[in-house]
Order: sequence, then C-alpha cells, then structure tokens
Amino acid sequence: MSLLVVDTGSYTGDGVSGLAVLLTNHTGLGASPQLVIVGRDADAANTLVNAWRCSTMGATQSILGFQSLSTIGIIGFASGQFTVGTAAAANTNGGTHYYLAVSEVEASGAPTGAPTTLEIG
Repeated sequence: MSLLVVDTGSYTGDGVSGLAVLLTNHTGLGASPQLVIVGRDADAANTLVNAWRCSTMGATQSILGFQSLSTIGIIGFASGQFTVGTAAAANTNGGTHYYLAVSEVEASGAPTGAPTTLEIG
C-alpha cells in the first residue's frame, strides 16, 4: 500500500539559481517530490506567474506558465526538497512564492520505486 505525501507552503525568493525549498511533510522520509507546482502573485500586468515540474521530465526542465520547457524554473528534486532557478515564476528576489509538492511513499514511509497511485508522465 502506498500513500501520497502532500506539502504546501511558501518561500521568499532570492533571485539566485539553486535556492533549495525544504518540504516539512517530507522530512525524514527520504522521498523526493514527484510533482511540484509553484505560483506567485500576479505581476504588474496582472498576469498570474507559475511554474511546474514532474519527475518524469528531463533534467532541469520545467514549464513556465503555459509556455514551453524552461531550464531556469524548478531545476531539481532531492530528498525532502526541490530547487528553483532564476525564473521570475519560481524565484523572484524578495517575492513570495507558494508551492504544492506531492510524492508517493510506501506505508512504511520509504520512497516507492515507481509511483502506483500518483500517475505522472
């Protein structure tokens, strides 16, 4: 039996590539997120700015808004955290960003070898 682990929260961007965002609910599980969605308040043009990435995407690829693949949005997953690059959607200096991170783990809390309940692709 597997369980979904969901984290939501916010962080303040620093505008520098490599900002690691720690996930409270993932602490001690050894699980990396399999889906992360990041959003921030609307920009000056009142356009919602967001980025997302799932674990099946290529190295450092994420989607910015409804645009094409980007290498500067959500740039990595690691145990209990995700990392963002310099894209304004994911890491505006001084901006508040909100996130949703989802992982699937075994009932014991161990990471799953492959998702069975959470389907990504």
